[in-house]
Amino acid sequence: MVAVQEFVYQLFVQMHGRLFLLVITSFFGGAIVVLWLAMIVHKLLLERQEQRQSRCKSKYLAHCLRCLDSAEHQLPLPVKAWQWRVLADVLIYLEGGALAERRVMLQQLSRRLKVSEHLLPHLQSRFWRVRLESVERLGLLRLPENLPALRNHLVQEQNLHVVTKLLWSISLVGEPSDLSLIISYLGKQPVISSKFNEHLFRNLLESLLMKNLSNEATSLCEQMLRNELAPTIFKRDLIEACGGIRFLLASPAIVGYFHQAQHDPASVISCLRALGEMGADPDGRLILPALAHADWRVRAVAARAAVTVTGAYRQLFKLLSDTSYQVRMNAASALVAFGAEGRALLEEQGLTSHDRFVRDISAYMLREY
Repeated sequence: MVAVQEFVYQLFVQMHGRLFLLVITSFFGGAIVVLWLAMIVHKLLLERQEQRQSRCKSKYLAHCLRCLDSAEHQLPLPVKAWQWRVLADVLIYLEGGALAERRVMLQQLSRRLKVSEHLLPHLQSRFWRVRLESVERLGLLRLPENLPALRNHLVQEQNLHVVTKLLWSISLVGEPSDLSLIISYLGKQPVISSKFNEHLFRNLLESLLMKNLSNEATSLCEQMLRNELAPTIFKRDLIEACGGIRFLLASPAIVGYFHQAQHDPASVISCLRALGEMGADPDGRLILPALAHADWRVRAVAARAAVTVTGAYRQLFKLLSDTSYQVRMNAASALVAFGAEGRALLEEQGLTSHDRFVRDISAYMLREY
């Protein structure tokens, strides 16, 4: 009797265990199927949304081009918010590679359609990504009348991603006074990168030059480099920006700062790089002495910048025996960039040098370049 009871109990436990496993398996299996179906539906919805936006973009692109060709053409105004965003993207796309006259026409079209008025309300969205995208579009439209709204929102914005995008958008259409605004916010925020700072300064300078405010841009650089209270890193970034756009009018201010910053190799490097990119030291009064600088980083940058110095290939050839590998490589590249004179020097003296590296790098440069 006891054995029968034990058998019945074990059978009952096994049946419940199997039932439990069956329920668990069915639950998870059903959940996986539902998740799989949800992913398929989501993918189909995204594809449909992309196709809809692509058709809308093609339509507005054709209408915008017709508006540029004929002032009488009437563009059908968007109805929904996403359509306004698509229209803004089309105008930004057309303005990206446009010449000055066509860019003015596109800006007038943006004003006539009141595109900015439909983007500005999104600055108050509770979603930071929506605010960021709106700020980016307002900046890329390059309309000066959007500046006050961008500046006002910069004061109240707390998200670092949106703040950096606001600074970037302001730099695209900024005025001379916006340099101090940008620097004040860069000083308060965690360090992002010097390249980002340089990008902001470059945008601001290009914005001023596009508005025919070259004198104001020059004065801005002079004041910044003479300001003893301004952080050195921002001065270096501004100098790099001037070199990047080849802003030759700023070269006297850069030369003056070069003489003041001899104690800081990083500042000297920025000045040499900018002067080399602008070709602002053709007689080599600053670049050639830097070829013998105690810091190998300065020598390396000076070797690259010496390409713009008339007749500097003989001084560069001496650097092929420098103690720094980077200096030697930059000097060899600069010699090839000099053309016939540099190649002749590599052939006549480089290939027969007692230094094995000089022979090898001369043969390599002559073969590859």
